[in-house]
Amino acid sequence: MDDLRDEAATAVGVEAPQLVRLRRVTWWTAAQLGLLALAVSTVVGALSSLDYEELGSILQDASWGWIAFGLLAAELPRVTQAISTLGSVTASLPFSRARP
Repeated sequence: MDDLRDEAATAVGVEAPQLVRLRRVTWWTAAQLGLLALAVSTVVGALSSLDYEELGSILQDASWGWIAFGLLAAELPRVTQAISTLGSVTASLPFSRARP
């Protein structure tokens, strides 16, 4: 295969490509798969034992103003991270999406 690759590269007039070592399953990827399976089983187990009638009554008594405030406050770290990124880069970056 090495000779065939070299001949093909010579025929086309380019350099022979460098071989890339393929990475198969490692212990770390197997551990990640196991952790993912554990997380999925935990979430599915929690949702299967959820009492939807109780959840509905809790949501009826919820203070929707505080929920909206919490959702807005959860986005504040993204804004502050964007501002700190603007300060750390010497190039001029737009704060919002650049329009074409």
